[in-house]
Amino acid sequence: MFLKLVILSLLLLTFSILAMASGILLKSNGRFPAISIGKNREMKRRGITCPRHDELICHRRTGKGKTCGCQ
Repeated sequence: MFLKLVILSLLLLTFSILAMASGILLKSNGRFPAISIGKNREMKRRGITCPRHDELICHRRTGKGKTCGCQ
């Protein structure tokens, strides 16, 4: 019984991975979705910026050794 469950789970997992891969491979412009904030057009359009970039800007403004954030 347990072995059947493991085999069925592996088959379903394999099928789902192949389905996702085929969607990317068979498209004419098949690419992985842009999940990085800096490269995602929709996030840029909504005004969402990269937290790392925001932190670097904050540290430049406040100087070294000082904290930036809510106080």
